[in-house]
Amino acid sequence: MDDEKLKRFIEMVGSLAEQFVKLEKQVAELRSSVRALQSIEAKRLCPDAPLEGLKQLQELEQAILSTDPNEKQRQRVSEVIEFLNLQKKTGGGQT
Repeated sequence: MDDEKLKRFIEMVGSLAEQFVKLEKQVAELRSSVRALQSIEAKRLCPDAPLEGLKQLQELEQAILSTDPNEKQRQRVSEVIEFLNLQKKTGGGQT
């Protein structure tokens, strides 16, 4: 790889890293907003027992996620990655 291509590659990686940082911040803000809305809804569902309302919301969320094919695929990928990391840590079963 010549110097110019290497320079462009490094710039692209830097730009991509910046975009990931921005995305990470936006995801954190979104999660905070969702948590705030969950708190409000939990109090609305069960004014005298907001923790029970939160439990109901979590059960609903799990029911929705269990029917989402994308979530199922992400779960499978997570399991494979976890398995591969475990194999890597333990030497992959090699003797």
